[in-house]
Amino acid sequence: MIHQTIQQLKIRRAKQILQQEFGFLNIESIVHADDESGKVLFTAFRQSGIWHYDNQPIVSFAFDNHKQYHSQHNTARRFFIQKIKALHGNAVWILLNQHGFEFFVQISLSTLCQHLDGWFDKYDDFVLFIPNQYVLAIHDGEYAWEVLEKILTP
Repeated sequence: MIHQTIQQLKIRRAKQILQQEFGFLNIESIVHADDESGKVLFTAFRQSGIWHYDNQPIVSFAFDNHKQYHSQHNTARRFFIQKIKALHGNAVWILLNQHGFEFFVQISLSTLCQHLDGWFDKYDDFVLFIPNQYVLAIHDGEYAWEVLEKILTP
């Protein structure tokens, strides 16, 4: 019981930090897998198949040393940004990590696009998710940075 309460307090604090750190995104909602609405969203994300081995990357950026690892990561990030900016729609969910907890954060696509060019100067990679429609992610493969995409059918 006490462990569960401590865990809930840690999650609540991580949400507060997310809200402060990413307030410029005009966050509409933040959900964790333990939240009632979060359970549904995280289940839909897990069932999307984005990480499934048969979901081949739409593009790979190979590396074979430390210097290439970083430069190819930046190349993958630029491609990732282009894919997001080409999307149409209103709200999207992005998967962010805060203090070891994963959260889906709902924001408007247009607001996200306004902040993408400098995103990776300050923040880590994220996954973009539009339930029942689309998932986009950057993946650190064995010898390549990969951009994964999954078009979902409801």
